[in-house]
Order: sequence, then structure tokens, then C-alpha cells
Amino acid sequence: MAFCPNPDCPARKRSRRPAEYRAGVERCADCGSLLIIEDPTEKEKPQRVVCPPALRWQIFATLGLTLTLIGLAWVPLPGSLIDSAALDGLFLGLPAVGLLSLGVTPFLLGFALTELFALAIPRPSPWPYPGSGGGA
Repeated sequence: MAFCPNPDCPARKRSRRPAEYRAGVERCADCGSLLIIEDPTEKEKPQRVVCPPALRWQIFATLGLTLTLIGLAWVPLPGSLIDSAALDGLFLGLPAVGLLSLGVTPFLLGFALTELFALAIPRPSPWPYPGSGGGA
């Protein structure tokens, strides 16, 4: 079977695939190009990329960092005097004072205080712009 290799062939534009001809035909009836034996669409199929390497690296880095932080949450703070038996099961078996709890607590406190101050302090009015509508 012969195929038309011309990507601008009217038959290819209509059917979105190359025109097929029986043996013995040498030219395309629509565009007049010489026919070829192999199917030109086989060459045009792009290689399927499941996951680009940069995205794969970002996924592995994110998962690695997440698993590292989860693992460090179970490391108890050395020398902590809090009895963790009283709080057992409260935080899914996490120690009462862990290595990362001292780093997260100030962040959460700062976030809460920022939100409270944002609610308490009124938003300033916008400054007038010079010009015709600004008034300055």
C-alpha cells in the first residue's frame, strides 16, 4: 500500500491522515505528490514522556522533605521535663515536646498575632494621586 507524504495534501486535511493508494499508483490524486511505501504518520508520532526529569526531581524532593519532617516530629527533645505519659495518644503518639515543636510554636503564635492585629487595626485610606481626579 502506498501513502501520500505531503502534509498539505487536501485529502490529509480532510481525513487527518495520509491518503492510501493501492499498488501500481505512483502519484496522489489530490495533490500530485509521489507516493511512498511506508506510512508517514508512524514517523510523526512523538515519544510519550510520562514525567519530565525536572518534575520528577521536584516530586522526590518534596516527598523526601515531608518524610524527613514527619520523622523528626517523633524525636523527643533531650532533657524535656514534661511527662509524656499524661499526653499519650493526644497527638497520635508524638512526644509532648519534640525537636520540631519548638520551631513550629513561634511560627503559629506569630501567625495568630498577625491575624489579630490585622483585625484590630483599621486599614489606612489610600493616598490621593496627583492629577485631575486625585484632589492634590
